[in-house]
Amino acid sequence: MTNDSRLCLECGGELPPTATKRRLFCTKNCGKRHHARAQRATTTMTDADQLRAQLNALRSELGRKESQLAAARETIAAERSRGRRQESKFRKRERRQLAHAQRAIMSRVQTLVATRDRLAVVRSELSEGMTGHVDRSDLEVAARRIVDLQARVKAANERVRTLTGHYEALRDRYVSVVEDHNRAGQVIKELTAERERVQAVIDQWDVLAGRLAEAVSGRSGQLPASDRTIVRTWVDWKRGQTRSPVTGQGRS
Repeated sequence: MTNDSRLCLECGGELPPTATKRRLFCTKNCGKRHHARAQRATTTMTDADQLRAQLNALRSELGRKESQLAAARETIAAERSRGRRQESKFRKRERRQLAHAQRAIMSRVQTLVATRDRLAVVRSELSEGMTGHVDRSDLEVAARRIVDLQARVKAANERVRTLTGHYEALRDRYVSVVEDHNRAGQVIKELTAERERVQAVIDQWDVLAGRLAEAVSGRSGQLPASDRTIVRTWVDWKRGQTRSPVTGQGRS
């Protein structure tokens, strides 16, 4: 109200005719009550500002956590896709190498069997030669063949050891990929837990704002501008939740 009608700013009563132009209240008690109410309004406005700042900080934190969660999910999806491709590639390579190793081993086994049969023939020939005429040239040929077969058997064993080493290396790499996948899953669990913690704070703000709206229902004109802004924000937010539950969950 203005002082053009020369009324008290607190109780609305008329000021004394002798009141000066600077006088605003009819009595000192009205002045004290007016200043006390202004002080309380200032204190309430300060609390509302703090609540609004906390709410903005929580919204920023929630947005940042949701961004981190989305980035982590994209990273995990990419890692899983890459892991599946690598696993498929490793398995194909492993199957090829194992098949090659099996063919090599079967070939070496067949060679060893043939060598054993040949040695049996050579022993039989040597046994027969000991009883009669001994042909030195056949013995030398047999000895050279035995040395050659021993060298081929040694080379086959080396090849088998090499293939075994490749297989163990592939197995270790697969174990490493599985460990990376498990660590990424743990990161997603931690980010989800953090989002639930922030969501609990937002829910508490929702309860407090709802209580404030109920307490001042029908008396919003008596609230400071900052409190009215909080109540309007809460009402708009609740209406948005009613219209679109999915969108409301995302905004909260």
